[in-house]
Amino acid sequence: MKILFLQKRPLFPTDTGGKIRTLNVVRYLARWHDVTYLCNVNPGDEQYFEPMRELGVRLVTLPWNETAHTDVRFFGQLAANLVSRYPFNVNKDYDLELRRRAERLLRAEGFDLLICDFVQMARNAIGLPAHASMLFQHNPAQCRGRDFPTAYADRSWLAAAKVHGYSVAENATFRS
Repeated sequence: MKILFLQKRPLFPTDTGGKIRTLNVVRYLARWHDVTYLCNVNPGDEQYFEPMRELGVRLVTLPWNETAHTDVRFFGQLAANLVSRYPFNVNKDYDLELRRRAERLLRAEGFDLLICDFVQMARNAIGLPAHASMLFQHNPAQCRGRDFPTAYADRSWLAAAKVHGYSVAENATFRS
């Protein structure tokens, strides 16, 4: 199976639980499938390219410069987000160029599955021309039996997925 795996960053260094979980998922998938890992990279992330390739994935990257939380532009982004239909943590991870690259790859290379890792990245994947798509979300057990709007005190990132028809499943959300 050909899989396009959409994530925000490389998985190295493995310094968060989310990266470790995703690393194990990607490592397993790459043993059995043809996985292309599409992500943004910050300046200095080049040192992680080889460890990513050693997982057995084809790595496709696009440059990204995250606005520091101490930068006045960050507060401008927060203010502008007050009128957005999307939660801030979804908007801050949205990259039109990443989305366009994913669309080009899907159209040109005949992927069987698009995996979007974490709901914050969903805006980059919604509506892409994939045969099937899967949305991973963090801590699904916390959502079991609850509607998206009441699943978390923060709840904003889940609400963004609900707007576009995703529903919470035990370990992942599926859409085809």
